[in-house]
Amino acid sequence: MYFLYYSRKWKASTCENNKQRMRTHLLAAFGGRTLDSLLRDELQDFMDGKGDAGLSFSVVDQLRWDLRQIFDMAIAEGKVLRNPALLLFTPKTAPKPLHKAMTVDEVRRCFAAL
Repeated sequence: MYFLYYSRKWKASTCENNKQRMRTHLLAAFGGRTLDSLLRDELQDFMDGKGDAGLSFSVVDQLRWDLRQIFDMAIAEGKVLRNPALLLFTPKTAPKPLHKAMTVDEVRRCFAAL
């Protein structure tokens, strides 16, 4: 139900990327379970494990977003009473990308070279 509904607003590339991420991570971990059997603490343990496994911050954060959206839809459809993903957070162990920035001196030299 989730994919049928949300894929209507996603670009084709976004749809494939989202499906692959959810198959690889969410369905692999919870595929045999019903939504009402999942608890907040085990979902946070799942998130922590993904961070510890070295997945990038953006992938782990997107998984958090996916879980929240799935449960929001399940509430809207009357499938569950509460959203156990509402309070999930992206663990600090998920590596953030390094963004290199020029120093003020490097910017001056760059402009001087122009």
